[in-house]
Amino acid sequence: VATAQRVATAQRVATAQRVGDRARVGDRARVGDRARVGDRARAAPAYGRVLLFVTTFSHPKMKFASRKFGHVAFLERCWPAATARSRLLRDADVRVYSAGEVDAEARAAIAKAYPGRDVAIDAVANPGKLLGAMLPLARAEAAGWFDGYDWVIRLNPDVIIRDDGPIAALLARRDLDGVFVDCNRHVNNRAPARLNPFGRVSQVHSDFTAFRPAALPRGAFRVPDQYSPERCFRGMARHKDHACNPEWALTDSLRPIIRSGRYALLRTSPRDGCRVNGFYSSVLHEHEYIYRCERELATGNSTT
Repeated sequence: VATAQRVATAQRVATAQRVGDRARVGDRARVGDRARVGDRARAAPAYGRVLLFVTTFSHPKMKFASRKFGHVAFLERCWPAATARSRLLRDADVRVYSAGEVDAEARAAIAKAYPGRDVAIDAVANPGKLLGAMLPLARAEAAGWFDGYDWVIRLNPDVIIRDDGPIAALLARRDLDGVFVDCNRHVNNRAPARLNPFGRVSQVHSDFTAFRPAALPRGAFRVPDQYSPERCFRGMARHKDHACNPEWALTDSLRPIIRSGRYALLRTSPRDGCRVNGFYSSVLHEHEYIYRCERELATGNSTT
C-alpha cells in the first residue's frame, strides 16, 4: 500500500510539474507575443500615413533634355539613393501625376526611384504652363486621392529630400498642419526649421509643400474661377495675379493653415528666386544637383 501511495504521489508531482512547465512556456509565449506586438506598435512612424504626391510633365520637344537633365534624370540618378537612406520616403505611398505621356522609359525610372512599391501613375493631357501646375492638386482632391492620409507631400522629381530628419520631426508634431517654403522670406540657414507663430507667409513655394488634408476644407485646391488664358497670359498676370500664378493660387488654398499659424518654414537661401535650396537645407531644388546627388546621398554628406 505504501509503495502504491508513493507511486501515486510521484505521478501527481510529475503531472503538476508538466502542467507548470506548460504554463510557464505559455506565459513566455504570451509575453513574447505581447512584446512583438509592442515592437510593431513602437515601430509605427509618429507622422502616420504619408502620401508622396510627385507631379511632373512631359513634352515631345523636351524629351532629350528630360532624359539628360530633367525630371526623368532625377528619378533615375538621385531618387534611388534618397529613398534608400530615408525611412520617411520608404514608408510613404507614392502617386505620380504627369501632365503628358508617361512612356516606358519614364515608367522604368519611376520604378527605380521607388522600388518595391505599387506606384500609382496618372497621366493626363498637358494643359500648358500655369494651369498645368494647378491642376494636380485640384484633380487629386476631387478624386479623393488624399483621403485617409495624415500628410501629403507634394513635390516635383527635381526636388530632393536629402535629409528626412527635420521633415519627419515636423510631421510628427500634433501642433502643425503644414510645412512650407516661403518664396520671399528666407529662413536663417544656420537655424533649424522653425515655427512661424505669426500666422503669416508671403508666398508658398509650389514645387515642395506638405500639409494635412484634414486641416483644409473640401474644394480648397479648386482652380480659381477667374483663371483663363486670356487673363493669365497678358502682361505680368502670370507672376502677380492670384488666379494665374501657381504659387499665389497655392498660398490662397493653404490660407486656413497659414491663418492658424500651425505651420513651419523650411530652411532655404535667398538665391535663385522661388526655390528651396542652400547648403543647410534638408530639401534641395537645384538643377546642378544632378551632377553630385548620387555621390552625396550615398555617402551621407548632403547636409551638415
